[in-house]
Amino acid sequence: MKVSEVQITNFQLQQLFEEFNTRLTVDGINAKYSWFMYKNSEAMAPLYTQLMSELYDERKEPDFPAMFSEGQLLIEKYRDRDAEGKEINDKAGNAQFTQHREEYVKEYQALREKYKELFEKIDKKQEVNREIYMKNVSFMATQLELSEFPNNTKPYIIGLLGY
Repeated sequence: MKVSEVQITNFQLQQLFEEFNTRLTVDGINAKYSWFMYKNSEAMAPLYTQLMSELYDERKEPDFPAMFSEGQLLIEKYRDRDAEGKEINDKAGNAQFTQHREEYVKEYQALREKYKELFEKIDKKQEVNREIYMKNVSFMATQLELSEFPNNTKPYIIGLLGY
């Protein structure tokens, strides 16, 4: 086991941190591997917190609750219902709009126009977050020799933190 500076992408950081963090409160495989996960979680925590604050999340926008609420009202108003008033969903489980599709589309477009800036940000979310995920970060990682990893360790963990 050694500690050295490792450079990974923000995406890899998120994967590692979340994997380790979920396993910190359950029984470990062995003491050395538990220590390895704990020390790396500890070292990555500030970077993970920073990453989560940088990623775009529309729910943090001041206008989001109002826009979301108005969108939900449109769905309830125009979604298809059977003869008994029960909601009809498509194969993917989403609200289906065939009976009042034109009205829904018209009002949804008006909603998009009303919250134009918010929808522009939402539309660019994947692109913005992809750029953030591709950035490299460095941290002092606790590393294990390949022979020290338990057999059931996920390959990406070995690839990123093994030597």
